Amino acid sequence: MQKKLVISILFLAFISVNCNEKESDSKDNKKAISQIKIDYKNGDKYTLKYGFTQGLVYNYKTSTNSENSQSNGRETQTMKMNTEQTIEIIPNETDSDNEMDLKVKFKTIKMNAEIGNQKFSYDSENPADSSKADSPEFAEYAIFKNTGVSVRVSQRGEIIEVYRLDNIINKILGDKANTVGDEIKSQLKTRLEMQVTSTLQQLFQFLPTEPVNINSDWSKETSEQMENALAKTTVTYKIMDIKNVDGKDVAIINATLASNIEKRKNVEEKGVKYDFKKPQISGKGEVEFNLENGLVVSRNLEVSIVTGMKMSKGYESMDITNRAKNKSSVTLEIN
Repeated sequence: MQKKLVISILFLAFISVNCNEKESDSKDNKKAISQIKIDYKNGDKYTLKYGFTQGLVYNYKTSTNSENSQSNGRETQTMKMNTEQTIEIIPNETDSDNEMDLKVKFKTIKMNAEIGNQKFSYDSENPADSSKADSPEFAEYAIFKNTGVSVRVSQRGEIIEVYRLDNIINKILGDKANTVGDEIKSQLKTRLEMQVTSTLQQLFQFLPTEPVNINSDWSKETSEQMENALAKTTVTYKIMDIKNVDGKDVAIINATLASNIEKRKNVEEKGVKYDFKKPQISGKGEVEFNLENGLVVSRNLEVSIVTGMKMSKGYESMDITNRAKNKSSVTLEIN
């Protein structure tokens, strides 16, 4: 669980998205509601901003693949996981600061995992899996099924608030919802806020504050604790080209992730010395952003993390290496 949290924190700054836009089949909806059109071009400068349209429903299908391994020189333990979700977003309002208030519903969830020789799976749409909902292995996925929350997103694409979590909290607590103390509920709420933020941040691209041209770049810096060390991460975005796709201008954005992490201090406990290696983190990706309608069209990401240490006692020693790799994608349908 700790490894999942570490990689999720890094994903908040750098997330893969792959979106394909489709029109609604309803002729009445097409006549009644038109997508927002943004005045995005001034000479060779382009303005990147979001254009979520009230009255439209945005259905995202997300897929995240993670692969983790730990090797000690004699044996290797591996864990592979694929998670797929269908997420419905309905724009509520955009305020004077261009912050977006969005209603979110987690419609379907599917998970497949392989840990060593053991395999686990859960599909919220499979009636045969309904009995798994209360199992600890799947509870954190099952509780989100058909549950709604709300989020506020900044004009730059950062999730700044998650609220309306009461339904999920009550699902988790069940019959104990009225007897559990406020402190436990507060801790649970904080954990859920992080989990929802990690999942939904995939749907948004971090945007520049000023108009940009081809070859312009902008960056986002974050600092997080990772295994008792401070990780300073910088994600840099650069517009490589403007392409016409289906009659609309799409910005092609290159993304790179670099991280500088302090090496943990070596320690000795009960005669065993622990010599920690400096963690290595890298990432890359490409983003396609529809300039006219203010939506991510596609965005692909790969992030890798390598950590390790050497354990020694007397004349014996062991090198341990941990490797984690995450990929994710999203497809979008507009109704």
